[in-house]
Amino acid sequence: VSLNQVTGIIPTSIQQLTALEYFAMAFNELSGSIPSVLGRMTSLQFLDTRSNQLQGTIPTELGSLSKLESLLLEGNKLSGTIPSSLGNLYLSQQMSFRRNYLSGRVAVELCELRYAGSLTELKVDYWVA
Repeated sequence: VSLNQVTGIIPTSIQQLTALEYFAMAFNELSGSIPSVLGRMTSLQFLDTRSNQLQGTIPTELGSLSKLESLLLEGNKLSGTIPSSLGNLYLSQQMSFRRNYLSGRVAVELCELRYAGSLTELKVDYWVA
């Protein structure tokens, strides 16, 4: 559903889609926060919310998504730190947090994923307008 000018929030009822593997809502007008209930969607392999208007912090619960291969959150208005729990995502091949309002240090756990060999792409920068 990327590139379709979708507006509104990501509803918490999305957790009812227990078999969902691919969540691509990039380049829309989503607002609100990333619901922590996404961490209960254990079949999720791809999560892409790039270039929306999402705010708040990155939920630590996303670190429970053991099958997640791609986590693309860049180009929003996310703040706070990148949770160290994301270091649990051993199957992740790419993560992108660029163009947000993030602060703090990149968690050691994420760096260890990078050196373990599964994570081939980690994009982080701190950008404040």
